[in-house]
Parts: sequence; structure tokens; C-alpha cells
Amino acid sequence: MNGETPQRRRDPRLERLYSAVNFYRTAALILLAIAVVEGAVIIWQSHRARFARAIRIDGQIAAYVRNERAAEDVRQRLIAFHKGDLPGAAVLEQKWQSQNWPLERNDEVLSVEQAFGKLRDKVTATVTAYAIRVGQTDLVVVPSEDVAEMALKKLKSEYAGDDANVVDVRFLQDNVFIKAVKADPSEVTRDVHEAVTQLKEPAGATQAHVVKKGESWQSIADDHKITKAALRSLNPDRGTKDPPIGAKVNVPGGKSSLTVVTIRQETRTETFSAPKDEVVPVDTLPPGERRVTDEGTAGKRQITERVIYHNGEAVKKEIVDRVTIKEAVPRRIMEGRRPPGHPVGEIEAGQTKSQ
Repeated sequence: MNGETPQRRRDPRLERLYSAVNFYRTAALILLAIAVVEGAVIIWQSHRARFARAIRIDGQIAAYVRNERAAEDVRQRLIAFHKGDLPGAAVLEQKWQSQNWPLERNDEVLSVEQAFGKLRDKVTATVTAYAIRVGQTDLVVVPSEDVAEMALKKLKSEYAGDDANVVDVRFLQDNVFIKAVKADPSEVTRDVHEAVTQLKEPAGATQAHVVKKGESWQSIADDHKITKAALRSLNPDRGTKDPPIGAKVNVPGGKSSLTVVTIRQETRTETFSAPKDEVVPVDTLPPGERRVTDEGTAGKRQITERVIYHNGEAVKKEIVDRVTIKEAVPRRIMEGRRPPGHPVGEIEAGQTKSQ
């Protein structure tokens, strides 16, 4: 025997277990200490960091303002600026976001006025307006439904007026209607007289196109199915560079003007002659010789017509009534029937020689 008692000997397995427990306990304490330190650092940095409201346009940060209320003020001012005096509701075309955002050292927080000035030319808006439409084609876009109805009424009245002879006024196209649309404010015609003028423009006339973000000569030409050279020929005063956002360029109209059909019941008076002369045979003139003894008089009659006009130009007439006011008196003619060798006598009483 080596002299050691059983109580003093340790099991090697227990020794290994104790060592493992001590290792993991030490590691846990170290990890806890690291977590406490990192948490303290985060809290300390969060107290030191500056935050503001980031205005993001189409996902890109465009400006920083003080808070959410300032961001909303900027948005409303931008909408009001692009909407102008139009009555319809307006929205920004670009995706708008505002979020709390940590600032870097060089980031500048702008006032509402500064942010508005910076973003004014970077956004566009659409406004609720009303289009006078034929089929799927918008002829003109106006601010309100009342203005659209007024323009259609005024267009009709230009051709019909207060004429009592007008029995019907309508549009040749049977699919004319008014529709609420979203439109660029610059494309809305505010004046009703100008709207009427546009409604009367002939097919093929040019119209103004407002250049939007990302558009070029080529893309505009492609949209209107013409070549770039043809589009440039419609805009000889512009250079070769692509037009800037907001510029107005001429593009093919592609519209069909409205045709106002006016139907009138018109009355006119005309003269007419007797259908045939009254020939009186006499033996005082050689055979075949004629002399007019009475020129006769023309008759008069009243003609009532149904006349159809397209934009003031008569295209069809139809007589609906004729009333004779005065009958025509035929011309009276003497015609010689004197037999050969018969002596020339006096002209019958009551007859006059022709000059």
C-alpha cells in the first residue's frame, strides 16, 4: 500500500468536471462584462447622436428638417406651389417619405423655407381636373366639371346663337363626355374661351407638351410615334440639347375637333316663270314669224328648307314645303299663220306690234 487513504483520493472525472464548470463560469462572466460595456457605449452614443426628420424622394434623402411637422409643412407647400389656383385635389407624383434619421457631422438641418426652395424643382404634382373626351381621346382638360360643361355649351352657342330657326343642336360625335382625370397643372386650360378654341382645332394640329423628368427628344418622339427629326422640326427655335423639365414643346396634336351639327328650318322666297308661253296664231304675220305682245309677269313662292350645318357650313338641304304666293302670268306671243298670197291686213284689234 502507498499510504493514501481512499477519502483523500479524487476521481479524475470529477476533476475534469470541476475544471469545465470553472471555465464556462469565467467565460460567462467575461461575456456579461462585454455586453454591459457595449450597452453602455450604445446608450452613451445614442445620447450624443443628433436626430432629424429625413425627407426622402423616390427613396433618396433629399433634405433634413427639424421634425415631422416641418416635413409635412414642406410637403403641403410643394403641393400648393405646383397646384397653383386650380380647385382640384393635388398630390406629388414622386414617392414621398419622412423618417427619423441620425445625422452625420456635416448634415444640415434646413428650415421649412429652405427645404421648400431646395425641393421645389425636384418634384412635380398632379391635380384632379376634368377632360372633355371623345372616345379615349382627351380634347381639352379644364379645372372643373362646370367649366367643361360651360365650354361645350359655349361651343354650341357659337354656331347656333339665339336663332329662332334652329330646331336642333348636337355634336356629330356620339361619344362626347366629361371625365375626371389626373393631370399636370401646366396642362390644364383655365380659361373657358381658350378651351373652346382647343375644341375647334382641326385634326393634326400641334399641341403643347410639358417635359417631365427623364424625358428627352427621343423618348417624346417615341411616345408620339414620330421620328426624332420630325419632332425637332416642330420645334425649330430649340437647340439640339434635350429640353429641360417643365419646358413646353410642340408635338403632333392627334386630336379630332368636335363637330357641331346645327339644323335650321329656313324660309326663302323665289320667283318663277310660267312653265310655257301662250302662243296665239294670227293670219296677219307671215308663217313662222313671232311677235311678243305681253312679256307676262313672274310668280312668287315661299320655300321652306331643312338645312344641316357642320360647324357653320351647310352640308345638306332638304325642301319640306312650297307655298305659291303669286301665280306667274305667261308671256303672250303672236305666231304668223297667213296663207300664201293672202294680203297683209291690219293687226288684230287689241294687239300691239313687237319692237
